[in-house]
Amino acid sequence: MISHTGIVAAITTLVASITTNIAIFSAYQANGGITLDWDNIPEEFKSHEGYTGEDPVKKQQYELYKRWGSSVVWYLYSARCPEVDQLDETRKKQCEQHRKDYYDAPEVKNAKASLKELQDHYTAITKRRET
Repeated sequence: MISHTGIVAAITTLVASITTNIAIFSAYQANGGITLDWDNIPEEFKSHEGYTGEDPVKKQQYELYKRWGSSVVWYLYSARCPEVDQLDETRKKQCEQHRKDYYDAPEVKNAKASLKELQDHYTAITKRRET
């Protein structure tokens, strides 16, 4: 005979698994809200090896972290994203994606961010914790 508590536990586990999978899938849709906390960059992101774990959200965050240095140069100087009125539709979409990915980065918060501000930000997010 099958116990009711066993069935309830199995259903609960199944529902939790489905909920987790839906949450992870949703997060992957166009970065679906996955962002970086610039004040709490994991030390493993800063290591020579980089992030090597299996957590799908951390993997996406690590990709954002790695890309920021080249993305900021593209955003400001190649694409000239702050000059919104001079962008074609394709470029507008690309610039908008950068603003979503890095919504609180210095170049997004301040279109006239100086190179010193950007360098200071880079130094802050790549500095390793002293042991």
